[in-house]
Amino acid sequence: MHKDKDENVKIPPHSHCIVCGKPIAPTKVTCSRECEEKLMKMERDRRYNTLVPLIILFGAVAILIIRSLFGL
Repeated sequence: MHKDKDENVKIPPHSHCIVCGKPIAPTKVTCSRECEEKLMKMERDRRYNTLVPLIILFGAVAILIIRSLFGL
């Protein structure tokens, strides 16, 4: 039976940068300052893209409630 060459390869404990996927130390989240800045921008954009539709939805509901209460 043929053994695979990679069977004896030991991979040290590591994690991957959540922005670019490069291997990094297990205690880190990103590999560089550039990836850290990209991550912060992605998180800001995600919060903004979630908040705006909620504000519009609550505004529309408030308008409908006001119109139904005052018969406008």
